Formats: sequence, structure tokens, C-alpha cells
Amino acid sequence: MDLTGIRQAIANNALSADGLDDAKHYEPEMVAGSPTFWVVVTGYEASAMGRNRWKVELEGKLQLLGTWDRSKSDAADRLVGLVWTAIEIDGDLGGLACDVQVERVRFDSVDETGAMLVTYEIAVEA
Repeated sequence: MDLTGIRQAIANNALSADGLDDAKHYEPEMVAGSPTFWVVVTGYEASAMGRNRWKVELEGKLQLLGTWDRSKSDAADRLVGLVWTAIEIDGDLGGLACDVQVERVRFDSVDETGAMLVTYEIAVEA
């Protein structure tokens, strides 16, 4: 199981979304650009398909910076579907997986930096 490869493939898929400036396969210490996307593993378990397959749970984070709330909300509205589609564009992640699906998207509250965060809950069968 190549968890790093899976994270890299998802970040590369996301980067194909029109309007996304940056995508990383790790959680950055500081995000300078906007919009920026990154991927983290949140869980790993045996698949219902048997012990030779695994389910990897990941979160994709889309961070939007802006000078006022409406600009961030408008950008999130425009990007949320584009990034969702881009994440799933290569369903086998270059041969690393059997399937990749975005299961849910959350619009998280603005953090202390004033950024808006959109969280994609992603499931990968590998």
C-alpha cells in the first residue's frame, strides 16, 4: 500500500480543477496562496472486499483566502464542484487504487487567519 502515492495522486487530480492554484500531498505549515488544496490520511482499515484490499479515508482541504467573506464564499461556491470532479477524474489513481470517491463536502467555519476551509471526505479502495 503506497499511502504517499495515493495522497500525491489525489493532489495531482485536484490540481486539474480550473482555478485551483496549488495542491499538496501533505498538510502545509503555512499557506501563502489561494486557493490551495492539500490531502491528509485520516483512517485506514480492511475493506469489506477482504483482507487483500484496504479502505483509506482521507480529507482534502481547500483553503480560500480573501479580503472579505463574500469573496471567499463566492470562490468556494465556484470551486467546490470543480475540485470534487477533479479528485475523481482518475478513478484508479494511476494504478494505485481500485476506486476513489468523494463522499461528502463540509464548509468549515473561518479560522483565526480569516481563511475559509472546505473539507472533502474521500474514500479510496486499494
